[in-house]
Amino acid sequence: AQGWHYHDLDFHMVYILKGRVTYLGHGSDEPVVAEAGTCLFQPPRGAHNVIGYTADVEVIEITMPAEYETVPVDL
Repeated sequence: AQGWHYHDLDFHMVYILKGRVTYLGHGSDEPVVAEAGTCLFQPPRGAHNVIGYTADVEVIEITMPAEYETVPVDL
């Protein structure tokens, strides 16, 4: 697990090209499993925790701005 964190940005979209990613979003008790072909929108500064991914995972992340800070949080 990466630990709970958020990204200080205005837009964050993830498209899974290959493999699988499992994560938790703040306020949800159930993990989200995103597989190849899935597109996810992460709310701005939304806390989340990547709890697992396959070794072959490939993603495209579209963010605004392109450079941003990742901020750890205690939840």
